[in-house]
Amino acid sequence: MSDTPDAFTLSNLRITPEKITHGRPAHLTWDTTAGSAQYTVRYAGPKTPLVTINPTDKGHVPPTAKEWDSPPLDDWVVVFTLTAQVQDDYQTVAATVFVDRGDAEFGDLDAKGIVRLLAAPQYLFDDVVLVDRDGTHMAVSGTFEGQQISQPKSLHDIFGDGGRRTYTAPSDGILTLRTNTPEGSSGTENEMTMLVTVGPPTPPIPAALAQRTGAPPPFNDRVKEWTITAHDSLTLPIAAGTTLDLDEPSYDGGQRGLTVHWSAFGGPNPLRHDAG
Repeated sequence: MSDTPDAFTLSNLRITPEKITHGRPAHLTWDTTAGSAQYTVRYAGPKTPLVTINPTDKGHVPPTAKEWDSPPLDDWVVVFTLTAQVQDDYQTVAATVFVDRGDAEFGDLDAKGIVRLLAAPQYLFDDVVLVDRDGTHMAVSGTFEGQQISQPKSLHDIFGDGGRRTYTAPSDGILTLRTNTPEGSSGTENEMTMLVTVGPPTPPIPAALAQRTGAPPPFNDRVKEWTITAHDSLTLPIAAGTTLDLDEPSYDGGQRGLTVHWSAFGGPNPLRHDAG
């Protein structure tokens, strides 16, 4: 950032919703201390060549705007950057949007040695809508552990008396977690915390070790914690035998969204729920 008195900030670029429908535009919002700026938008994806929209182009971002709608998107994932210029000072922020049922193409694959592919993800939580009804936290729609939520379900029933749901990873894999709040929410209705804890994996037995990839797993003897807040996303590599704790989300009023997916290496190996 410039040290001049006219220096400004550009931050908190968001795309809402974080997953859009195929063929729909992405809605971008951001925060800035600049009253007026010249904005340049760039975006690209696996099938989308780099697009640049300069301040003088058709469909550009107005100088005083703090939101903008993109053209319709059909790629499965698109990365946006937004650059603001005030005199000689530049600031740039970036964000990613996923497109539901977006187009994807894959070319030839040449590989040597062992190749491991991800199976279809296990939906621990998928687009689950969380609400607060008179102090009772409820899941009212979405998918929980592969089952559609047809009737409101208390989070106490999901996470238990201890407020924690524990799983064990039967194989190496990837855990992805995403949270969000509805557009227009503010104050306490824009807040949420959720603790994610990963414990050290147990030593694999020789038979299991023989089935592993050649790369060493991320073994360690420490417990690691991540505190997730609204609008966070988290991607974690998980080793076979690792314990995973998901604490009940904490929030006050309003509505939240929660998605947690598990993608196992080498085939369908769902996380095992450890009933306490």
